[in-house]
Amino acid sequence: MNRSAVLVALLLITSALGATAPLAGADSDESTPSATADGGTPDLVTLELSVVDDDGTPVGRADVNVTYDGGYNETTTVSNGRALVDVPRGVSPYIYIEHDDYVRNFPFEPQPLESNTEIEVTVHPRANATIDVSDDSGAVDGARVSLKKDGNVRTVERGRTDADGTYRTDGIEAGEYTARVVREGYLKDEVEFTADGETTVSAELESARTNVDVTVRDGHFNNSTPVGDVSITVSNDGDEVTTVHTDTRNGEAATRLGVNTEYTVTLEHPEYETVERELEIDEQDDVAVTYNITRTPGISIEPAQDSVDVGGTVRIEVTDEYGQPIGDAVVYRGDEEVGQTDGNGVLSVPITAAGEFEITAESDGLTADAVTVEGVGEATETATPDTSGDGEETDSDGGGLPGFTVWVTVIALAATLVAFRRRD
Repeated sequence: MNRSAVLVALLLITSALGATAPLAGADSDESTPSATADGGTPDLVTLELSVVDDDGTPVGRADVNVTYDGGYNETTTVSNGRALVDVPRGVSPYIYIEHDDYVRNFPFEPQPLESNTEIEVTVHPRANATIDVSDDSGAVDGARVSLKKDGNVRTVERGRTDADGTYRTDGIEAGEYTARVVREGYLKDEVEFTADGETTVSAELESARTNVDVTVRDGHFNNSTPVGDVSITVSNDGDEVTTVHTDTRNGEAATRLGVNTEYTVTLEHPEYETVERELEIDEQDDVAVTYNITRTPGISIEPAQDSVDVGGTVRIEVTDEYGQPIGDAVVYRGDEEVGQTDGNGVLSVPITAAGEFEITAESDGLTADAVTVEGVGEATETATPDTSGDGEETDSDGGGLPGFTVWVTVIALAATLVAFRRRD
């Protein structure tokens, strides 16, 4: 056998052995993918469901919907009421059951599933209830209806009556129930009934109003003061119910409002910021509420006088909406910035010429209404010192040379002495 034949034979043997030998690591756990966040094969457990009625009888042809965070699974029970559903390990599913003859008011909620689990879910005969709501004038639409089954604190269904004053359930468990009926402006009513097949019950509502006392105060200071002539508008669902005004002496107002109603209260005053508050009226006999409001932020400027001699200054004071001094307010004389107020809100502004000056101030984005100060008279010039001795000014003929008048006087005196000597 030549070398080529031997080499081919060795390659064939090696290939055959490699096809039958396991790869390194094939028996390790890493070879089997588990649940991953990047789309890998999920780690599943099997949920074995058994759906039965109140008597424990299996319920077949029931639609089962198992939902969990990140997905859901659907199936249908067979004649023995059983079904198998695969879900990711560790999820906390909700199990919904639908059937023409049976119903559950709430989904079944098992504990987190860590391994294959058997669960029995009980369903109950399907029933429906119709609640008719009326007052002494007829049907009441928009009444809120809520149902609770005896022995369960959770609300089974809730909704509002239609234009005919009727509310109808959408499939509930047969059993004992309490229907709670509430409508704005009425006392609430509760009706107990048994749901069995098709059931109709009636609820009668009685209209009622309660006294509401409102006090409005200025809450800027610790010792708040009443605010009179505040317009108080009460609305419900955007519709105005009533408007009252507070008394100028005590800041109080009174009205009557329907019970079991949520209102919006709007407080308005020309000098104060508009305030909106929510007010819920239950079935108490009297209601008293107090609202605090504050003045609209403002700045004002006050001069100590309306006119000033030219060359003098005018003292101005800058205050806020409550008359409190504003420090570091920027003060303007016309368009020119002339300084900032001190800690007492005060600045002395120079009046440099005759005529009217507008003075204003700014602080925290607010600008005061300008005030006018008038400069009176003319600027005073510095007087020349009087050296004549008799208080009268003496004109100089020496071209303004210093001491010329003095030298003339000295020469005149000398001439006089010479004349006297000649006479002698």
